[in-house]
Amino acid sequence: MSSFSTDCFALVLVRHSDTGKYGVVDESGKRGLWISGGFVDPGETFQTAAVREAKEELGCDVRLTGIIRVEHSLTGKRHARMRVIFTGEPVDPSAPLKSVPDHESDAGYWMTRPELEEAASKGRLRGLDFLEFVRYVDDGKPVHPLSLLADEGSPMAS
Repeated sequence: MSSFSTDCFALVLVRHSDTGKYGVVDESGKRGLWISGGFVDPGETFQTAAVREAKEELGCDVRLTGIIRVEHSLTGKRHARMRVIFTGEPVDPSAPLKSVPDHESDAGYWMTRPELEEAASKGRLRGLDFLEFVRYVDDGKPVHPLSLLADEGSPMAS
């Protein structure tokens, strides 16, 4: 029998509950401005990884509020990539974001959609899907309940 592997990633689009600004991770030393997220570590759920990544990269404790999208892409005959993109909000909206660089990121910022669009026009975003997620949420498109992603065998949400 041949093996098949999947790399799993959890991303969280953090929206400030008071200002409507979005949490932006500065990976300038690496690849530019980006959404918080990364690999799901062994033993973690997608939800746990999303919360951990927001804390490590953005410097923000977050509460997950929904799911924008679940993506699964074949990247070879025996390999795939899966991403779950969550929405979230800061647990404490008045808490400062990360300001001291480390191996995870350089800093965290709050930015408006127009500021992100300007950053995109200047090539400062690591990828345009971040802006696509922001536009999706800002335009009032459906955000799915967290119960969409459930443990196998768990009861169905009512």
